[in-house]
This record gives sequence, C-alpha cells and structure tokens, in this order.
Amino acid sequence: VVNGELKAVMADMDPASLPSVFEGVLVPGGDVSSAQVVGVRPDGERAIGEAVYQTPAGAIGLRSGWFHDGTAWKADQLENCEPAS
Repeated sequence: VVNGELKAVMADMDPASLPSVFEGVLVPGGDVSSAQVVGVRPDGERAIGEAVYQTPAGAIGLRSGWFHDGTAWKADQLENCEPAS
C-alpha cells in the first residue's frame, strides 16, 4: 500500500470476496506516507490483523479478516477501526 503496488495488495485478497469486501470501508485511495501493523491475532482457524495507514487526509485504521487457502493467507473481510486500536 505504501509503495502504491495495488496488484500486490489485490493478490493478498480472496478473489471470491472482491469487490464486496470494500463496500462501506474507507481505504487509502492515494498517497500513503506510512503503514503500521498494530495487531495480529488468531481467531480460531482464521486470523485478524489491524493496521494504520497515514495519508495526507489523516490516519485510516483497517481491520482485516484472513483465512489460509492451503498455500497462502488471503484477506476476505475488511472494516474500519479506530487508528489508535
């Protein structure tokens, strides 16, 4: 995200959940000056990750839900969270 590599970001997403995973979620739509992973935790057979992205308009907190497809972790859920979480 920081480097603007949208293809790499999309490769981490579950194709079956696109584009609905982004509905109603504020995501960085342009320049990102930094990104910080603030938490990763297991949730049964899934994982939850939280990150904060710094943009010119301010911080955006994102919480993502992940599953393992047998070869790699794929994100299939996305929601906003407080940047300080």
